[in-house]
Amino acid sequence: MDYRQANLKVVVLEIGWYQFHQFLAYKMAAAGGEIRLVSAAHTSTTCSCCGTNDKTNRKSQAVYECADCGSAMNADTNAAVNILLAGTRPAKAKRPRAASRRASRLEASAQAA
Repeated sequence: MDYRQANLKVVVLEIGWYQFHQFLAYKMAAAGGEIRLVSAAHTSTTCSCCGTNDKTNRKSQAVYECADCGSAMNADTNAAVNILLAGTRPAKAKRPRAASRRASRLEASAQAA
């Protein structure tokens, strides 16, 4: 490891991830972009080809082989593709809330009157 790499690690640790996120959000807003936070949970055990999530697919630290579709790749590459797919997927639309029973009864009685 040379001096520049060690210095970069120190700088990243000094800035902190929250401050880095704030700076990045500011820059993306100025550029007209957006930041999407993606949970890394299960990205290393989920197949990026077929979507199967099984712990046994992760054969070792570096090897990923899907038992369902047969795809084989580097485990980090598989996780990175899953994160990319999660970050570029359209946001879920919010469903309208169902009317409560009380509101439905009040509406029905108002229509009857």
